[in-house]
Amino acid sequence: MAKNDNDIVPLGNYDSAGAAQLDLNVLEEAGIRAAVDSNVWPSVLGVSSAIGSIRLLVFRRDYEKARELLGL
Repeated sequence: MAKNDNDIVPLGNYDSAGAAQLDLNVLEEAGIRAAVDSNVWPSVLGVSSAIGSIRLLVFRRDYEKARELLGL
């Protein structure tokens, strides 16, 4: 399958929604559309942390600029 500039790609994985939201805000202030995707499951053992990942997503066309802005 050919790569398309309009493909949505993951920029990074986060342990906390707050950290992902901060980076999302930085990108949006720079004019880069982004979204936070979370697939978090509560722990079966009752541990306060969650099992899963929180991903920051961007369009492929913005990937390199977004990495530069966030220092990744």
